[in-house]
Amino acid sequence: MFETEFDMIRQLTDFFWGHLIWFLVYLGCLVVLFLLRKRWRNAYQMIFWYSIVILIGVCYNPVFTKFTFTRLFEGEMSSYVRIYLLLPIYATVIYVLTELLFLLPKLWRYLLAVVAAVLMVVIGVSPGDHQYYRTTDNPYKIDPEALQICYMLEPREEKRCILYLPGMIDEEHGSNLIWEGIRQYDADVVISPTFPMTVSDEEIDSGSFQAYLNALDRSYGGIYVLCMKDHAVQEAMKACGFTLIGTTDKFHLMEKTGEAAPQIDGEKVYTITQFAQSNGAQGMCYAIRDNENHLVLVDGGFDMNAELVLNMIIDHDSYVDAWIITHPHQDHVSVFNNLMNGNFGFEIGTIYAIDLDYDYYKSVVGEYDGGFEYYEDFLKAVDGKDNVQYVHTGDEYDLFGLNMKILNAYEKDNDLYEIDPANNGSMMFKLTGNEQSMLFCADVTANLAEPLLEKWGDELKADYLQVSHHGIGGTMPLSFDEFVDPSVVFFDLPEWMNKTEDMNSKPYYDYFTEEGTTVYNFGTAPNTVEMR
Repeated sequence: MFETEFDMIRQLTDFFWGHLIWFLVYLGCLVVLFLLRKRWRNAYQMIFWYSIVILIGVCYNPVFTKFTFTRLFEGEMSSYVRIYLLLPIYATVIYVLTELLFLLPKLWRYLLAVVAAVLMVVIGVSPGDHQYYRTTDNPYKIDPEALQICYMLEPREEKRCILYLPGMIDEEHGSNLIWEGIRQYDADVVISPTFPMTVSDEEIDSGSFQAYLNALDRSYGGIYVLCMKDHAVQEAMKACGFTLIGTTDKFHLMEKTGEAAPQIDGEKVYTITQFAQSNGAQGMCYAIRDNENHLVLVDGGFDMNAELVLNMIIDHDSYVDAWIITHPHQDHVSVFNNLMNGNFGFEIGTIYAIDLDYDYYKSVVGEYDGGFEYYEDFLKAVDGKDNVQYVHTGDEYDLFGLNMKILNAYEKDNDLYEIDPANNGSMMFKLTGNEQSMLFCADVTANLAEPLLEKWGDELKADYLQVSHHGIGGTMPLSFDEFVDPSVVFFDLPEWMNKTEDMNSKPYYDYFTEEGTTVYNFGTAPNTVEMR
């Protein structure tokens, strides 16, 4: 609703003109009409005064605004209001330009025609542009659940495709209204052709269905499933790599965020998924799942990723089995702080963290750390909780079947951590399964490369590697990564930083690419590997 009638008039004006040239052209045409009122007497009386009455006496009249627009449209700027406002503008501009073409000398006539054509190109699209013609202003005839679904999709900028699954939605539950409403509200949403079968658990596991999903993913770069609120169906779609992002009274909306971990011949399988930072910056966010429905989070990144992480948690019955916080820098701990201090109502089994020296860290913290406030927010978030496990170098934990060994963590009075205590003291840990392993280096810098190699030797070798400090300045030397000898490496940064000549991460990227190592960064995220 608008606070005052004048506020509505101001917003209506901004909403209507869209382009300053429209106002200038219209004003110019009114001036021409006035100057040539004797020649165009009938047109002048009809168009000029009609425009003045409509714009001043009706559209921009506070009394009329209060008792007509506000009552009829309930304070919302609808498409009907916009069309109503455009009528005198179009009539005036078209009439004046047409008359001038026949009134002016031949040369000036051609010049005016060219100018008019240019104006059409520059501003002709403006009135119908979606930036100004907003379907959100006229939602009254759209099914409420369709609107809810569209609102869930709005923050997602990628091309959107919703998969309709036969057998999961039927006419009794209003599927026709849902699809019609979604399309009416947002023409950018693509409703995919239906998969030609009633989807069962067995068929979801079939190669043809997976191939269909992969084809959609390649075509649209982002796919969603809308299915009935049936837990079995939801679990089946999880097996295809979908994550719940919202619910309505009747439906689940799920987004394909990665590949789920299948159970192969009863073997315990884990998926480790890297997520990008929604602000386009470097950051660290991983989710680890197994086929026994455990969820482990590693860091989370900037505040902007809070919605992504929260949706994962809600999808997991608002429970995180374990949350690993490698160190309290803003590109690692902000999501955790945001969600924990925001009282979102979820629970955590165990929080793993490093035990920094509060006073010393405060005395040396730098601007590159994002400020001491992030550590204070972390301490506030875990204050009084009995599920916090502060880790130390050499500690080992059972992470739902994975061996989690701490290879580095801050130690008070240790000279290794005097410089850059949060980065160098961040938690480096190795996860080891029956067959494979992954080394998380967090933001440990080159200062610790030699001590770590001397201390752990071959224990640093792993199949998968999260490159230290995102692969940017202060990263472990390339010799360290060569020693780890991974088959897959994860850079926690946008792709352009891997491929720009003057970036420190490019030599690492080039080396691994030339060696045939699989390289992941945010350009392909979410990126998933399986670990057995």
